[in-house]
Amino acid sequence: MTNIIRISDGPYFTQKVDVIDIDDGLDLHTLQDLIGAEYIEVVSPLFLQTLYDPSACLIIDDAGLIKRRQINQLCGHLYGADICGPALIVKRDEEDLVGLDNAEELKEKLEKALGRQR
Repeated sequence: MTNIIRISDGPYFTQKVDVIDIDDGLDLHTLQDLIGAEYIEVVSPLFLQTLYDPSACLIIDDAGLIKRRQINQLCGHLYGADICGPALIVKRDEEDLVGLDNAEELKEKLEKALGRQR
């Protein structure tokens, strides 16, 4: 079982951070379906890598801006540029994308950044 994080789009106060369990691995079609994108892009946000893990990366909709999807404020903050549409957080292992070791811990950090402390 592989754990990844999905961050919904929109302003901070409406965004959801969910841990998703994937049974079949992180293939292209699964990633596309999870964010509703035909074309995806893998970006490496320095702030996320500092906060969590140097191999952490975001999977985003490559055409999110063109499709006029909502701005994803949290991911834009992590990346340092506008990101439109939902995004996934995974890790990069050489050439492969893999799940997160401690997704629940990262979810708590992200929710804290959104001002939702437990």
